[in-house]
Amino acid sequence: MSLIKFSYEHIPLYVLFYLLVGVLFLVDVQIMTIYFNLNLLMIFTLSSIYYWAIYNPKLIPIPLLFTLGLLKDLLTGMPFIGLSAFLFILVAMMTKQQRVFLSGQSFFMIWAGYILVTFLSCFIFWIFLCIKLVEFAPFFPYLIEGAMMILSFPIILSLTGALHKLLPFAPHDKTSL
Repeated sequence: MSLIKFSYEHIPLYVLFYLLVGVLFLVDVQIMTIYFNLNLLMIFTLSSIYYWAIYNPKLIPIPLLFTLGLLKDLLTGMPFIGLSAFLFILVAMMTKQQRVFLSGQSFFMIWAGYILVTFLSCFIFWIFLCIKLVEFAPFFPYLIEGAMMILSFPIILSLTGALHKLLPFAPHDKTSL
């Protein structure tokens, strides 16, 4: 287990990291709701969680994911308070378990893993909606949002990858693999 030595000179980079995560979250919760009538509203947040769970999971602790999920549900008026928190934590934990495999893979393999994560998330939200309505709800809106999540992944990957290279101790930190 490696210990990261704290240095005050790296604080701006970590502030930039959490600011990026916060901006991606706000874009999902605020801006995407203005332009699209979506069901999940996790287009950018989930891809960021997936990326950081592979390359530096220490930066996204479970309490942060839980808080982001609860805030998302409360701000968007979701009928299932806590479902997003559950999904954020589930995605992070599942991805961390596959971290050794995923960290050495090509972009297309990482994208394929994200496609599985996306459709699992869409399916879970759809199941909960069907339970709430006590009937089968249309799955097509979830497919549309899933497609948007998948297509936006390369953009988020490039943003988070560029930031990842700036963070100290983060690039190629495979000591805890």
